[in-house]
Amino acid sequence: MPDRALGVDHVTVLGMPPEDFVSLAAEAGCASVSLFPEQRLNPFGFPAWSLVTDAALRREVRLRLDATGLAFALGETGVIAPDLDVGRMEPALDVFCELGAVRASTVCMEPDPAREAEQLRKLAQMTASRGLQLAVEYARVKRRRLQDLAATVAALRPLDVGITIDPMHFFRGGETVEGLAALDPALFVYLQLCDVPLKGEGPYMDEALNERLPPGEGELPLRSLIAALPSDIVISMEVPQVTLARSGVSHLERLRHLVATSRALMSGRD
Repeated sequence: MPDRALGVDHVTVLGMPPEDFVSLAAEAGCASVSLFPEQRLNPFGFPAWSLVTDAALRREVRLRLDATGLAFALGETGVIAPDLDVGRMEPALDVFCELGAVRASTVCMEPDPAREAEQLRKLAQMTASRGLQLAVEYARVKRRRLQDLAATVAALRPLDVGITIDPMHFFRGGETVEGLAALDPALFVYLQLCDVPLKGEGPYMDEALNERLPPGEGELPLRSLIAALPSDIVISMEVPQVTLARSGVSHLERLRHLVATSRALMSGRD
C-alpha cells in the first residue's frame, strides 16, 4: 500500500514567510501545506509579511506551489469569538482562492451556541461562494463536546463544511476515540497530527503554540484515532517546537524527523 499523503501546517514554523515555508515543506518531503494570510506570532524573528497586502508575495507563493507540486490544503482564517464578525475574513479568503487553496479553517471560541451557529453559517456561505470547503477545528468551549459541534456542522448541509481534529485539543478536552467513532465519519475532513503528554504542565496555549512532540513520541493514542477517521482525511503535521529550534536544530532537520515519525506511526511501524 502506498504511503498516505502527509502535509505540514504553518504553525510548525510559526511566522516563517510563506514562500520559504512552501520550499521547506517540499524539501522535507511533504505533500501539502497550510498557510496564514499574514504573519501573526513570530517566535523566530522572521521579516514581517502579508499575503493580503503584498501582490508580489502572492505571485511568488503561487510560483513555488506550482514548482514543487505541493497542494495548498488549508488557509488559516481566524477564530469565531465574541465581538468578532467573520466578515473580517473576506480579504484572507480572496487570497486563499487566488493561491488555489482547497479549504479554509476556523476555530469556534464563541460560548453562545446560537451566535456560533449564525457566524458559522455566514462563514460557510462565504467559503462556498469561493469554492472553498470550510474546516471547523474542534476546541472545547464551556462544557460543549465534539458531538455538539458535529450537530452544528451537520445542520449546515448542503454547504461544504467539515471538522478538523487536533489530537491535543481532542484528548485533553476529554474526548474519546469511541465517541468520535459514533459520529458520521463524513463530517471529518482534516487531521492536525501531533503528540503531547496526556496531562500537560504549564500554560495550555504556550504548549499548544510552542512545544508539541513528534507523532509517536508522546502519550496520545494516535493510531486508534487515525483508524477511526475516514481513510481519505487530509493529514497534516502541526508540531511547533520552539525550544528545540532555538537550541540550534534547523527547521529542515525538525521537519524531516517529523515526517519520519509520522510515516512510521501511520504505517504501524515502531
